[in-house]
Amino acid sequence: DDHGLGDLGGSQAFDLYLVDFAGQADGYLSVDRCSGGRCVAALVVEKAFTGYGYPSDLVALETVVPHELFHAVQAAYTDDLETWTSEGTATWAERLFRPASQDYLRLAQGWFEEPTRSSDDPPVGPVPAFAYATALWFDFLVTRHDPSVVSEVLEAAETSDEPELDLVLAASAGRSDAVVDAWTDFSMWNLATGDLSGAMEGYEYAE
Repeated sequence: DDHGLGDLGGSQAFDLYLVDFAGQADGYLSVDRCSGGRCVAALVVEKAFTGYGYPSDLVALETVVPHELFHAVQAAYTDDLETWTSEGTATWAERLFRPASQDYLRLAQGWFEEPTRSSDDPPVGPVPAFAYATALWFDFLVTRHDPSVVSEVLEAAETSDEPELDLVLAASAGRSDAVVDAWTDFSMWNLATGDLSGAMEGYEYAE
């Protein structure tokens, strides 16, 4: 109502449309209108995932829908998120919905391919894999504290012009977690993965 669109899709419910992407995509958030930095949108999802590489249609839906739906959550706060925050938290949302998400693990793996890159500085060009990989940083903070870290960042981004990395670090600092301590432990958790999993405290999926 605030955007003057009326009852799109026949009601005020959030709309989800099933379409045939012919293998070119599996889903996206379709923005209807934005005003005041906030947007309303609908979810568009592949109607049949045959040939997409997912182990089952259920896994496909439990991967695509939470990711794109979280983009809708973001859009309700602001239409101007940096790519790494947008894709990183949306990928984290896959794990929030389905803790055993293999897509989350696959995308988070990208962090280790560029260990010296700053989290808020993904490569230029089309949305890079590293932007999705920052989900690892958000999952670390959520595990260390609680999921409200993410909502706090979105709430701050709604009204702040500060770089989003500053907002993330402020959310951590607001929990009496010094940046140097958080980043040091994050680095240690990342070391204790793969063959080194179990060597120290870390992710439950470190192996």
